[in-house]
Amino acid sequence: MEETLDNSSDILFDVIDLGEVDIDISGKVCRASLTRNGNGNIEITLIDEGIFEENGWLPEGFTTEGFNDEIIIGKFSL
Repeated sequence: MEETLDNSSDILFDVIDLGEVDIDISGKVCRASLTRNGNGNIEITLIDEGIFEENGWLPEGFTTEGFNDEIIIGKFSL
């Protein structure tokens, strides 16, 4: 018997602060704040000072992709 799931567009999620963690971004350890936002998605906000500046680790930003149970975050390069 197939189970049916609710449509996320029918739900307003409570915003939940999931905490801060150290994560791997292309071989560097970065500090991140994780939040479940109002539409149910997980937001990853990097909080290391200067990380996005011209001489920081991620001056062009970062990318995310998923594979099975993992979210892989990488350095973005043009």
